[in-house]
Amino acid sequence: MNKQRFDEPTFERIFAAECRNVVRASYLVVGDWELAQEIAQDAFAELLVRWTKVSQYDNPGAWLRRVAIRRAVRVRSRRRVVDDRQRRPHRGRCWHRQPRRH
Repeated sequence: MNKQRFDEPTFERIFAAECRNVVRASYLVVGDWELAQEIAQDAFAELLVRWTKVSQYDNPGAWLRRVAIRRAVRVRSRRRVVDDRQRRPHRGRCWHRQPRRH
């Protein structure tokens, strides 16, 4: 396997071609533009980490979108769990209730 060292012009070309698509794909999952931009930024950072492998792919943009969408789904799931916990009424025994007498 031919290991390719980081090539800034190639990275910039991929970024210019794919950034909008990666942000859009993330937005469709999370519904928040700022969060989608952060997720896209994380995906491009991951591309840098895995550059030697991913730069050899025929379509690194597809890899970027897949990484971003997976991150977006995880973020959305975490946000949903937090939202559900905040909305759910407490189902445990109330501390101020007196026990029933028989």
